[in-house]
Amino acid sequence: MSRALDLSTRDLPSELGEVFTSVGLAPGRWMSSHAVAALTRIRLESARSRLAQLVEVNLLVEPWPDGFTMHELVRLYVRGAGRSDLDSLRRLVNYYLVACDHVRRAIRPARDGLDFALGDNGSTSLPGFGDPIDWFDQEWPNIVAIVHAAAESGLHDQVWQLVRLLHPYATVRALTGEWVALVGFGLAAAEVTGSRLGQVLMLDTTYTTNARLGRPVLLPDARRAHRIATELGERQYLVLTLAQLADVLFRLKHHDEALLHFWESVQLAQQAGDVVGEGHGLNNVAQVEQARGRVDVALQHQAHAVEVYRRSGDQVALIRGLANLAELSLQAGSLDQAESLARQVVDQAAVAEVTYLEGFGRQVLGGVLLRRAEWVAAAAELTEALRLYAQVNSARAVEVRAALDSLSSEV
Repeated sequence: MSRALDLSTRDLPSELGEVFTSVGLAPGRWMSSHAVAALTRIRLESARSRLAQLVEVNLLVEPWPDGFTMHELVRLYVRGAGRSDLDSLRRLVNYYLVACDHVRRAIRPARDGLDFALGDNGSTSLPGFGDPIDWFDQEWPNIVAIVHAAAESGLHDQVWQLVRLLHPYATVRALTGEWVALVGFGLAAAEVTGSRLGQVLMLDTTYTTNARLGRPVLLPDARRAHRIATELGERQYLVLTLAQLADVLFRLKHHDEALLHFWESVQLAQQAGDVVGEGHGLNNVAQVEQARGRVDVALQHQAHAVEVYRRSGDQVALIRGLANLAELSLQAGSLDQAESLARQVVDQAAVAEVTYLEGFGRQVLGGVLLRRAEWVAAAAELTEALRLYAQVNSARAVEVRAALDSLSSEV
């Protein structure tokens, strides 16, 4: 095999040889023409042309449009003949920083102050995409490999930055094991560099990931994040860390202190023009009031949060706010309103591919139908909610199973 490849590659023009070698040495399993252009520092049109020529001579394959790879034996041959240099890896990582930043903004508005797409000044050819979730789905194995390679090569700043950019996708897709490992890499990288911004953002990513997965969220970590944000002195990071600190206190049932910090985050978000942060704060205030049994007060704050979310442009946050409003309406006995809101949540979450929130909407809808003694319809909604929760390992599955068990005695 090596001899045949020696013959096939010996007479390649140097520009084709460079692209061939770059694809073979790059972390991941495949490359787009955009990534190749960034890696080899050539124009996008030239990258496409050279990749097409390599496909024609059977040194590369194109299993889907603009997705280029090579057979495993060919890859082993390339890697046996050379090794990727640090500058090449840095160029590839920088491409993914710009590309991921560009695509993540189609999922949710960015609130973390990272803006690689703007800082690039248009020098990187940005990938086209239809559904941003589909783009990340396809690129995910490459990005994971690149994070590992960057960590091993000491590119610590780029590691935490890239992990942070993946956060919106990981949340929508409800990623678990592999994502948890990447978050650990990101936090360790931020600590190694001593970047205060990196530590604030990665502590936030760690907290939200652990909270979503039902893992412990620690008060010392929340206080540490807020202390670092205070040192940075920027409102947008104080909003993030106050919300984190307040939520941990809420989970520990320190309701008064949690409310104090949530209201402080609302005020700071308003001052900073952080509409999503303001909505989050109001949403969280409603959750505390709900836990204290003040459902009418909670409803007022939750309705206000939904109004704010509608202005924010953050569709995922809006769906979550509507789901919480639906749950509170059910608790208050407003069944028609709860049903209407829950159906909106189900429809919008399905379109946005937010599995957890679709499950939440169906759980609330099942609760409405239970209150109306529509047993068969309730069982159908709760069964679907359980299926969706199982996909994302949600702790709410326990509640749904209990409701289904109690329902079986009614049918």
